[in-house]
Amino acid sequence: MSTLKSYSCSKCGGILNVDRDQDILDCPFCGTRIDYIDFHSEDLLTQAEYCRFRKDYREAKEKYEEVLLNDPANFIALRGIAFCEGDIYSDKKLEDPVNLNRCFYNGILRVLDDDRYRNSLYAEYFSKLAEVINKAQEYNKFSREKKSLYLTSIRGDRFKLDDSIDKAQHGINVSGEEYAKLYSELKALEPDVNSESMEKTRLGFGSVTPSYKLLRIGCEKCGGTLSLDKERKLYTCSHCGIAYGYSLFYGDPVQKAMAELMTGDFETADKRFVHILMFDPKNCEALRGRVLCAGKWKSFSQIRLSDDLMKVDWQLVMQRVDECQKRAVYPHETFYDLIEQLMKLLKEYSDTLIMIQIEPNNRKYQDRKEKLIKLYPPRLRRLMYIDRAHHFASWNHENIVFTQERLKNAPEALKRGDFTEAEDCYRVLNLDDPKNPLILHQWILCAGRWSSFSQMKITDFRSRNNFSLLLGRIMEAQELSPDEYHGFYDKLFKLLELINQHFENSLLLKESKKEEDRICEAIRNCEVDVNDSQVVDKWNEANFKTEGYEKANKKLEMEFDDLLQEFVKMDRELFGEQI
Repeated sequence: MSTLKSYSCSKCGGILNVDRDQDILDCPFCGTRIDYIDFHSEDLLTQAEYCRFRKDYREAKEKYEEVLLNDPANFIALRGIAFCEGDIYSDKKLEDPVNLNRCFYNGILRVLDDDRYRNSLYAEYFSKLAEVINKAQEYNKFSREKKSLYLTSIRGDRFKLDDSIDKAQHGINVSGEEYAKLYSELKALEPDVNSESMEKTRLGFGSVTPSYKLLRIGCEKCGGTLSLDKERKLYTCSHCGIAYGYSLFYGDPVQKAMAELMTGDFETADKRFVHILMFDPKNCEALRGRVLCAGKWKSFSQIRLSDDLMKVDWQLVMQRVDECQKRAVYPHETFYDLIEQLMKLLKEYSDTLIMIQIEPNNRKYQDRKEKLIKLYPPRLRRLMYIDRAHHFASWNHENIVFTQERLKNAPEALKRGDFTEAEDCYRVLNLDDPKNPLILHQWILCAGRWSSFSQMKITDFRSRNNFSLLLGRIMEAQELSPDEYHGFYDKLFKLLELINQHFENSLLLKESKKEEDRICEAIRNCEVDVNDSQVVDKWNEANFKTEGYEKANKKLEMEFDDLLQEFVKMDRELFGEQI
């Protein structure tokens, strides 16, 4: 087990050290010995919250209950169990009664009526929460009634149903206003968990570094879910019987694995990366780390074209690369593509060296070796900065003449919207001066097809290729620019995140509207029965999604406009005189 960071003794405040063999924290001042697992109440809460967010309510409740064993009054755990019973995966769902349309009302109300809640320190809060849930149920009852009447009116006489529809709408309005009032009262009663509930956890269990986002631990051997045996300090699999030390999953497993990698202990590092993939199968750091461990490299930047490449197990390396591609998720696809390209080049170089040893007089292999040596630097650079691979493939330095006059006109080309010309010029300028903040700034504008950042719109970029290119350039700019520019690029990342969220919502909104139109058209053509409960449920579901996506997009648009104003102001302060 790796040496842990220092913790504060809950009894005397002294620094606790780890006994490597027994996994016990010892206080050198007062002699108190405490079970290592007991220091991870916050870890369990973090894990439980993520399980709930993923709708793995069974796992979430188990973790909440484990927290309550040590702290029966823990507010987050009590509330979390109630939310699990009500199918409320996010606290933000309470902000609008529409979000609770599919809430399991009976489940959460039954739990809130339990003595554990009525007699807790936060009884007033949970009582108010029950009122909020009841009001949400009333609101959605009126909402379903209105939608049902509307569907009926499509087939019948609309005017005969107008009064009923108006009454349902009035009920929605009244219950909506009452819900908003109850929710504001609930927020006022909500304890400050950072200063009250969590303070007790900190005092009782020491200062603990938040754990890695543990969602579910799957057995490496059979895929079954592991369970914690606290007495034996092991995670065990009930299917195949294999066991893992719990210290492999607590703290920050990625940091531990990277530390092993940097020291050159590739076998241990690889095992740690495997354990990370057991609970986070798409973790980018772990997938990347396994490729490096297979080649026995500490980092990609340390790979050199040398005879040592002939000692690499290339079959294993390419297996790890294939694993990256199979588990790739946005926005890491481009990164994995660049890894694959570099590994293929290195493998070909290794094969070429072997053939040169077999046939030293064959000029074909010497020519291939020289070609690969030329290809290697740009391939490595693309990987290091997650850069624009397709631009390198289409750009031929020999066929393009860049005079000093032409390069000086790059800003003018950008201002007039000649992005192709500006792109070519700033690419050359970037090669000559890769750390120039202004050149990096302008090159990002080229990728976004903006003359200035004030032209950004939340409806930009209908293709994810733009995002890959932009993210790569922004990451490079943030890495190479001085510290005073980092906040600027952080805001730009946030703007891109909002654009991407809006884009995803718009696609889903389009699909939900299509589904609504399809159902309505089928009703008009008498293809389905308007009184069929399945038809009503499908239309309600599509309508619920449409309203939700429209509301989410409006909120994103407002947030984007406010953030863009701050960003443009910062842009002028940093680059005003130069642009």
